[in-house]
Amino acid sequence: MANPALPLKAAPFDPRFPNTNQTKYCYQSYLDFHRCEKVKGKGANVCQYFKNCFADLCPNAWHVAALAEVGVKTAPWDPRFPNTNQTKYCFQSYLDFHRCEKIKGEGADVCQYFKNVFSDICPNGWIEKWDGQRADGNFPGKI
Repeated sequence: MANPALPLKAAPFDPRFPNTNQTKYCYQSYLDFHRCEKVKGKGANVCQYFKNCFADLCPNAWHVAALAEVGVKTAPWDPRFPNTNQTKYCFQSYLDFHRCEKIKGEGADVCQYFKNVFSDICPNGWIEKWDGQRADGNFPGKI
């Protein structure tokens, strides 16, 4: 098992959740983190392991409850993506943001909407992976 004090690049495999869909792993890591803090105290170093796991696995939108008090808003409902699984909405918003910047120019205010949406619903690991693929010239999407 990884040392809890070391920052994780990605959440480690957990045999309790062997499937590709890591929703339960995300949720369990979130619960484990808060249970750990309840027992060990807020900011306990040993709890960082669980925090790193759920931070890597969970889409940003799932952290809304914790961030609501500072004014963070979630991505609005999009009728093109009516299902609970928001993977396509995440990817499409990422594409839309980069297509918008390609047309309107980097840093255009009108493109910020798409960035807010994908930043909110896409897991951080996906965004980092896609950014790396775009930089390397092997991104699978058409921008």
